[in-house]
Amino acid sequence: MSRFGSCIVVNDLHTIERQRSTLGHEVAHSICEHPHEARLVDSTGCRVTDRVLEEEATFLSGELLLPTEAARVLAIKGVAAEVVATQCQISVEMARWRLNISGRPQPSASRDRTSTS
Repeated sequence: MSRFGSCIVVNDLHTIERQRSTLGHEVAHSICEHPHEARLVDSTGCRVTDRVLEEEATFLSGELLLPTEAARVLAIKGVAAEVVATQCQISVEMARWRLNISGRPQPSASRDRTSTS
């Protein structure tokens, strides 16, 4: 962290779920003490990112928003990703990812849930 500290800006036009995800991701960068990048794009206009740092922040933000142990309990109880998303104010995709990572895979949105195969 620089001597000036950190500032996280969240777009209030985004859904509350997206805002929480953004905030969790950016807080994760701070917790992990990732270096601050003053540049967001390179000289050609392409986004500048460090994939390893981004993946680390993404994983930790998921843990902050829905801890693995809580996700495991919810998955064992068979709570649907849509219900978890509503209760935790996270996206259905985030809820499904966290439930899946807990060791109890959830059906994807595109899979027919009435299928017996």
